[in-house]
Amino acid sequence: MHFFAHGSYQKSIGKDNHCGLLQAGVSRCLKEVVRIINEHIAHRYVTFSNNSQAMTAVKTRFFEKLNFPGIVGCIDCTHIAIVPPPANNVKYPAHVFMNRKGHYSINCQII
Repeated sequence: MHFFAHGSYQKSIGKDNHCGLLQAGVSRCLKEVVRIINEHIAHRYVTFSNNSQAMTAVKTRFFEKLNFPGIVGCIDCTHIAIVPPPANNVKYPAHVFMNRKGHYSINCQII
């Protein structure tokens, strides 16, 4: 569960002296927990209707509350891949956009 709160087992669990697991062990445990969440829990909380009436209701709520037309769902904080700026760009140096996985991206909220 620590991974889901922090998003990185290598940084947070690797520093935990009480864990006693190597990265490979944590990866196997994480894979199993994610499988169980996906099979037994996620469908209760993460839903996307294909019913046109339900989608219309969602669109209406987004418009009434936030004045955004035509919205049927949200994605919270995701990395969007980008082409890095030139290495000599003083205002936006490329290393600023390097994520923890070694890819260039912008972390943003998207609707």
